[in-house]
Amino acid sequence: MKATILLYSILITLVGIFGAFIAPSTFNTNYLFANGLIAFLSYGISLGYARRVFKDFSWVSLFALFSLSFVIIHFQYPFLVRFYPDIEHLMFVWMQPAYAAKASSISLAGYGAFLFGYFIQKPKLPPFLMNKRVATMRIELLNMVTYLIACVAIGVLGVIFVIDPEFYLAGSYGSNQGESIATGLQHFLILFKVFYSSSIVLDIYRLRIEHNRLNPFEFLFASNKIVIVLVSVFLLLSFYVGDRGPIIQTLALYGAAYSIFFVRIRLYQFLTIALVGFLIMGFISKFRTREDGLSLSLRMEEGKYEFQDSKWYDIPGELGSNVRVLHVALPIVDQSGYFWGLFKLNNIVSAVPFASRIVSSVVGPYMSGLTSSYY
Repeated sequence: MKATILLYSILITLVGIFGAFIAPSTFNTNYLFANGLIAFLSYGISLGYARRVFKDFSWVSLFALFSLSFVIIHFQYPFLVRFYPDIEHLMFVWMQPAYAAKASSISLAGYGAFLFGYFIQKPKLPPFLMNKRVATMRIELLNMVTYLIACVAIGVLGVIFVIDPEFYLAGSYGSNQGESIATGLQHFLILFKVFYSSSIVLDIYRLRIEHNRLNPFEFLFASNKIVIVLVSVFLLLSFYVGDRGPIIQTLALYGAAYSIFFVRIRLYQFLTIALVGFLIMGFISKFRTREDGLSLSLRMEEGKYEFQDSKWYDIPGELGSNVRVLHVALPIVDQSGYFWGLFKLNNIVSAVPFASRIVSSVVGPYMSGLTSSYY
C-alpha cells in the first residue's frame, strides 16, 4: 500500500510538471478546474491513507493542517471558477491571468512532491504516543525558564508600545516617527514573536510531562498563568488590528499539540472548528483595512455589513487569495530569471539588524531591496 501512495504522489508531481510546460497562456477555466479537481481528490486520498496507516494520525496534525491550507490557497479558486464565472474577474487573486493555468500546474507539482516526501519519510519517524512522556529538564527549571521568557516577551511588547503605540495598532507596521524607527520596531516585533512562541512551546512541554490526559478546561487551568495572559493580550491586539496571522498560528499550535499529546480530535470536531475559524477569519478580513481613526465598534459594524454581502466562497477567500504571490512571481522569473533562493536568504538574515547590508556586500547590489513587497 505504501508503494501505491508513493507512485500516486509521483504521478501527481509529473502531471503538474508536464502541465506547466503545456499550460495555455490564456485564462482557461477548464484547465484550472482539472488541476483543482486532481488536487482535492489527492487531498482526500492522502488523508484517507494517513488515517488508515499511521497510528498517531490527527485531524489537527501539522500534516492535516498544512495540506488543508495548501489546497485552499492554491486550488480553491481554480476549482470554483468553473461553477462561478464571476471569480474570473477577481484580479486581486489572479493578478496575471495569463499565468493562472501554469501557476496551478506548478502548485499541483509542488503538492505531489510534498505528499511523496511526507509519505516516504513519515514511517521512519517514531509515532507520537500519548502515554509516552520523556522529561529532559527538571520541572522547577522548566517553570523558571518559561516565566523568564514570557516576561521578556511582555517586556519587548511593552517597548514597542512605549516607542510608538500606533506601530502595531495601525495594522500597517509603519511608524510616524520615521523609517528608521519603523525598521527598528520591526526587529523588536520579530524578537517578541520568538519569545512569545517559545513560551507557548515550553509551557506545552511542561503540561506534557506533568499530565497524561486533559480536557480543554483542565488544559487551560493547568497552563502557565503568565503565558495565558500574554497569549490573551496578544490575540486581542491582533483581533483589534485585524491581523489574522498570529491568531491562526497560535490556535494551530495549541490545537495540534492538544490533539497529538492529550486527546484526539475527531472529524466532526475538526470540521466544526474549521468552520468557526473560517467564519471568524473571514469576518476579521472585512474590517482589517478600515479608515484610520475609526473605533473598533465602528469598524466591526462596517465589517458586519461587508460580511453579510459576501458570497460563501469569500469566507476562506482571504486565505485562498494568497496564491497571487505565485501568479506575480512567474512573469518576474520570465523577465529577470531565477533568484536562486535570494528571497529566502534575505528573509532569514533580515531577522538580524543590519545583517542584510553585510550579505549585500557579499552577494552584490542585486540583494539590495530584494523583498516580495518590492515586486
